[in-house]
Amino acid sequence: MNFRVFVLAACLAAGMTGGALAEDKTLSVAAVQQLALADNLIAIGVARKDPFLLIAAVRIRTGLTEDAATLQEDLKSNEDVLAKAAEFSAGREDVAALIEDIKAEGGRGYYTGGGSYCYTAGSATICN
Repeated sequence: MNFRVFVLAACLAAGMTGGALAEDKTLSVAAVQQLALADNLIAIGVARKDPFLLIAAVRIRTGLTEDAATLQEDLKSNEDVLAKAAEFSAGREDVAALIEDIKAEGGRGYYTGGGSYCYTAGSATICN
């Protein structure tokens, strides 16, 4: 293709998009944080072979917003988070079964409040 034809085609394409190609669009800080969280969930999901983390990552990506997420409630314990999940599930039995499975698994980590989190590995407990 001739260079002049290429430039003309590019100019026409830019004109047909209403100038969207010329606009400088950037994501909000909140959107970037959501994408970073999704990327982290994907990395952890692949490493752990956990389909639910991968699904959560895609849910974040497809529901991307410009709004910052702020914790409106004191959801510090895993039990509090699972109770909120049950509330949002609108009585879905499949979600209730997943919640019960997660409760039965137990966990090695727990939130202590004030920004601290502890993790039990073997006989040692490590806190940040």
